[in-house]
Amino acid sequence: MNLSKQQEDYIQRLADRLGVDPETRLDEIISDEYMRTFRPAETGTECPTVDHIEDDYYKDKRDYETFSFMGNTIYRAYNIFTPHVLNELEEEIDDELRSPNKWDRSVEVTKGLSARKLKYRISWFIFFSEIKKHLYRYAKLTNNKKILDYKIASYWAKRMKGNTEEDYDQELYINYRNTHKHDDFDLGMIFYLNNPSRIYGTLIENDNKEIILPGDTNSLLIHHSDINHSPVMPQPIVANKAHRCVIVIDFKHESKL
Repeated sequence: MNLSKQQEDYIQRLADRLGVDPETRLDEIISDEYMRTFRPAETGTECPTVDHIEDDYYKDKRDYETFSFMGNTIYRAYNIFTPHVLNELEEEIDDELRSPNKWDRSVEVTKGLSARKLKYRISWFIFFSEIKKHLYRYAKLTNNKKILDYKIASYWAKRMKGNTEEDYDQELYINYRNTHKHDDFDLGMIFYLNNPSRIYGTLIENDNKEIILPGDTNSLLIHHSDINHSPVMPQPIVANKAHRCVIVIDFKHESKL
């Protein structure tokens, strides 16, 4: 692709603002600038969403659901936040992942999100208020009052975009069985902030049986931290066009903190 001198100067200015190399991360520059352009502006203008479809048939009306898998109750909730809140959460995470203080291998993971001086404090307040609401609902649905005393012990964001076949060869292909568990925690929650497709959800396995739970954008999953689980990552051809970003939260009983 041949760019004019004016276009090259514009790309360079964007690269300088993001702190990236324009020759190797042009996809990231274009993606970030696109999101800035079409995210809600301070004037209240919103980007197009499914909520703007006039035909009520196409609107997602799901609220929450539970089911049992190998003796554990799985909880899923949908359509939690407005586009404005979602966009501000992702903008905060984008900014955090531009810093060198991150774990960056086959995916990008924030290290300092919980210690960060938040730019969008109202949206994060809304986020954690909703997290608490769904945790309490889960306690009621499972008739486990002990969960009411669970506290957030750790949280971070994980973003996967623009990965190569080499990255996949290391750890990303689902058939490599790279599941893991968080033995130190009592309960886990995954919020799907952005996802190219709901098929890129989370694999959960127990007693040699496994299921893949869809990861709808703007939905959350509550599962047991001591059960093996693994993200289902988009293939490189997909990840290079649209990224997957989740916020992971682990809970502990207050007596263990």
